[in-house]
Amino acid sequence: MKTKTSKSLRRLALRSVSLRACALLLTLLFAAGVAGVTGGASEIASAENPGEDSVASAPLEVLLYKVFRVPDGYAALIGGEVSADVALPVRFEVAIPAGAEVFWFGEVHGGPRDQDPTFAEPFEVRREGDFDIYSAVTYDHVIHIEYLLGYDATEILPDGNHRVWLEYTPLHDAKVLRLATYLPKDSIVFDENLEFIGITDETHEPQFARTFVDVRGGQSYSVEILYEPPDNFGQQTTSLEGGIIAAAVAVLVAVAVVAGFALFARSKRKHTAENEEVADKNTDNCEEDQS
Repeated sequence: MKTKTSKSLRRLALRSVSLRACALLLTLLFAAGVAGVTGGASEIASAENPGEDSVASAPLEVLLYKVFRVPDGYAALIGGEVSADVALPVRFEVAIPAGAEVFWFGEVHGGPRDQDPTFAEPFEVRREGDFDIYSAVTYDHVIHIEYLLGYDATEILPDGNHRVWLEYTPLHDAKVLRLATYLPKDSIVFDENLEFIGITDETHEPQFARTFVDVRGGQSYSVEILYEPPDNFGQQTTSLEGGIIAAAVAVLVAVAVVAGFALFARSKRKHTAENEEVADKNTDNCEEDQS
């Protein structure tokens, strides 16, 4: 009896070892196959889209610094262009004032703006002194970064003329740096050396600029733009403010009228209800007297 039992146990043990060995072999074969497929796909992806860490860097050779009005004040745009001879993709860096709030950072493809791709957030940024330096890998030769200035870029002078001060410090050497701004339509510009660079598509305002060539990284470049705004510029602002005030007064009057009608109707309903209650009491009293 013991002999048979021992043989049975040995057969079961051997069978269990065999099954475990087969299972282990199948697992190893499956893992090797998956690793081979995954490794092949990774190599193909790396060949087509190399990792961003291995992408070469290149400077922005053409720079545009432009100031423009936004609903909350003023904003600045820095456009950068990598040389057409540089192979893409390429890593670049661009400097803006430290702490500035960026609201758009991406590539410019030349078509509709809403179709231009933006760089993935969180953005890669580091601070050096008075500047935040943004870095990204681009698959196009032209990029833009836009941020809020946080101050009024236009100063009204005692004589009624306006002054715009433009200043930018490029991070690296560049072939061209252009400082530009929009001005109100029909403004008179005093500096004849300023360049007229076109009309804005959205607001139809003229754009003026000063161009610097062979600029040095770390050096500040600036230009003062003096202009006389159109005669109706202040009147338009006053009319707008007056219109807003008039609209607000009209709304308040309408609210007051509605509230007055509501109170009147409520009072009338209350008075009617009281009269009906008095009439009912009088009727009841008459019926009691008759009985």
